[in-house]
This record gives sequence, C-alpha cells and structure tokens, in this order.
Amino acid sequence: MRGFCSNCNNKLKEDAKFCDKCGQKIDDSNTGNVIGNINSQKIMKPKKKKGCLISILLVIFIPALMVSLYMPQSAKVPKSIGDIMEETNSNKEQATQINSILEQCNIKNVKEISHDDILDNAYGGNEKGYRLKTDSINNIVVYLRDDSTVLEIKYADNTLYDNNEAVSKLSDFTFTLDEKSNLQINSQKMVKDFLKSPSTADFPNISEWKFHKDREKIITQSYVDSQNSFGAMIRSEFQITLTPDGKTATSLIIDGKEYTNK
Repeated sequence: MRGFCSNCNNKLKEDAKFCDKCGQKIDDSNTGNVIGNINSQKIMKPKKKKGCLISILLVIFIPALMVSLYMPQSAKVPKSIGDIMEETNSNKEQATQINSILEQCNIKNVKEISHDDILDNAYGGNEKGYRLKTDSINNIVVYLRDDSTVLEIKYADNTLYDNNEAVSKLSDFTFTLDEKSNLQINSQKMVKDFLKSPSTADFPNISEWKFHKDREKIITQSYVDSQNSFGAMIRSEFQITLTPDGKTATSLIIDGKEYTNK
C-alpha cells in the first residue's frame, strides 16, 4: 500500500509513481507508513523538564537570600540612622534615639556626620564630639557619652540640647533661603527711605549680606552704593535690628549713625 502523499495527503493509488492530485514524485521516503495516519510524520517536540526551571530559580534565589542574610545591619535601616550607626559605632536602637533627639532640635536632612577628636573629653567625662552638616548648616556639634547617649548638642555658641532635653531648635538661630530673601527685600526698602537719592541705590547680592538670629532679635548687615547730595556715588554700610518675627525694625544704623525713627 502506498498510503498518502506527503505533500498534499492525497490517497495514492497502488504502484503510483506520481501523485495524481499534486504531481509529487512518489518514493518510499515521502509516503506515510500507515494508511490514513496523516499525523504519523509529525515531529514530536520534547517536553520541557520541570527540574531545569527549578534549578534556574534556585540559582537566582539562593544568592539573593545570602545577600539579605549577610547584608550589614546599617543597610537595612534609613540612611540617616545608618550613617549614625556607622560613624558612632552605635547599634540600631542607639542610633534611632540619637536621630530622634536631632529631630527634636529641628536638625533634619543630615548630609554628613564625622568624629572630631579635638572635641573629645570637652566636659571631662570621656565623651566624644561629632560634627554634623545639613543642606546649609555646617557647625553643629553633638557630644555622645560612652553608652552612645546624647550629652549635648550645640550650634555655634547656642545650646540646643542639654540635661536630657531639647532647650532650643536649630530654626531659632538659622534662616531658610526664603527667609533671607524676604529680609533682604524688606531691609532694602527701609534703607532707601534714608538715602539722598534712593533711585540710584545699588545693593549687593545676597551672598554679601550677613544675617543673625536669636530668641530676642534678628540682625541684617550689608552695604549700598548711591548718590549723595552732590551726585557722587558713595558706599554706606548699614545694620538693621528687627523683632524676632522680622516684621518691625527697632534700630537702623547707617555709617555709624543710628536711627530709631525716621
């Protein structure tokens, strides 16, 4: 029996040399072995072994598990706490407490913390001193006891934390950029009222201004170039003292002369 044509599956006649439907030349290599078994020549694809997939998953999962198990503890906590742990050799609980006290003093976004051995033993109790930097403030000092608890926090000459409690906030002594800009604009308006030719006033940019703040007052200092009564450009230095909210001037000093009222 010839079976079926391998090209068009037409049933072949006995002893046919060519398929009478498609003209395919017939030989033993291109006919089915069993009559009517059209699928007998289909190639069976090998089944995928489940063991291969499991092996691949294990290769991916096991290294990830090992990294997780042996990852440094500081890498599993917020960066701020991790940085404190790394620099002060404190554990997670101690570093979290230090960070909490910093936040009580309104010290946030700490970019750098570093040990300064010059500050060590400042109070004779084997405490260590650390310098902190935020986005815009550099001279914050933290003293830690031997057990990594906070002894004191200072900014410049101002105490922020002492005797186990926050006594001041960093914002009591510092300005944001917006606050400085507003003070600059308001101060310029005040100074112009005392100039001979306010329309000629030329103030420097904010980088050449000085700002001071404490619980009792705000002080701004800078200079202005303007024309005098003879039309000559002169430079005058000034200092303005304002109330703590920055809204009212209590003193204006221009070239050493103080004005409390216009």
